[in-house]
Amino acid sequence: MVRSRAMDPDRLKREREFFDASSSAQFTDAVTDVPTEHMVALLDMLGDVRGKGVLDCGCGAGELAIEIARRGGAVVGFDLSLESVRLMDARAQHLGVTAPGGLVTLMETLPFPDGTFDAVVGKSILHHVDVASSFAEVKRVLRPGGRAIFVENQVTNPLLRFARNRLTGRFGIARVGTIDEHPLVAADYASLRRALPGTRLHYPDFRFFGLISRNVLRYRRALWLARVFAWLDRAVYRWIPPLRRYGYHVIIEARTEA
Repeated sequence: MVRSRAMDPDRLKREREFFDASSSAQFTDAVTDVPTEHMVALLDMLGDVRGKGVLDCGCGAGELAIEIARRGGAVVGFDLSLESVRLMDARAQHLGVTAPGGLVTLMETLPFPDGTFDAVVGKSILHHVDVASSFAEVKRVLRPGGRAIFVENQVTNPLLRFARNRLTGRFGIARVGTIDEHPLVAADYASLRRALPGTRLHYPDFRFFGLISRNVLRYRRALWLARVFAWLDRAVYRWIPPLRRYGYHVIIEARTEA
């Protein structure tokens, strides 16, 4: 059964305050934009965006939206956090890129007419929202033949799910992100396929052992061990392909009917 992610005002307030604080802190940081490995994979899937209308869901600091704008896309980014939208604009100006359109809104209730965009994309957004209602909105605002591509976190691996539910925040194991986020599970993928039956899942890496580096070692202790964990993740991905679906990252790709 898909969990309910009703637009609870307390949850939205917590999420907004978390990302407002995070984005405000970044105004003092260097604003260099280097696409991450997962962003590159998403952009490669997206292909040529010149002259196409693209919606970046949960744009955050604008890394993805700015890169799409660089490539000639007519991109609009939105976020729950006003500070994030402001940061996206500031980063674009610093980098000499035409600032993407930016607004503050919810993914569950997008303020766009039907069939507005050629593509809808997002990076680490679906696990912060009501998946079923948000993907219904994605379908609605896409043009016929339009594409949706999202880079996400998942816990289809029962060991990862147990660690998240029972261990993070305890025993010195860090909780990363907000208390309300929910990495995707099989029921979420079922709801995505109900909205867009052709939804496909791609696995860009096998992130499993590396989470120990993030949540336990905090990237500071026993660097030799962190390197071992990274090697194990790469080895599993290369040599045991059936296990790829149990890693932490997934790329979701869907298309509306032409």
